[in-house]
Amino acid sequence: MAGARDERSRAQAGTSGSGPVARIRTFPGRTLGRCLLLTAGWLAAALAALGAVLPLLPTTPFALLAAGCFARSSPRCHRWLLATPLLGPVLADRQAVEKQPAGGGHGWPLGEASA
Repeated sequence: MAGARDERSRAQAGTSGSGPVARIRTFPGRTLGRCLLLTAGWLAAALAALGAVLPLLPTTPFALLAAGCFARSSPRCHRWLLATPLLGPVLADRQAVEKQPAGGGHGWPLGEASA
């Protein structure tokens, strides 16, 4: 009888007799944080799209903010953002610049002048 109770408690806890089950648990704080990041990501993506059309609104900072929010909250939305024809090239260019080596000739102008 004690063995049956142990099996039921393991099943309810998400583990079996052989080891833990690969199951993601959600906690209220993480769900709220994920919702806030998704909301911030969509707002930043909308502002970045407007910035691509309006001359006074910057595109790149909002696109980077949206990419960061989506990377932490939703891989699906992050992939979508990178695949969009409007904002995807902006993010791809930024990633290419960040991958340049320090002495690659694309550094800060003042740093190159003093070297």
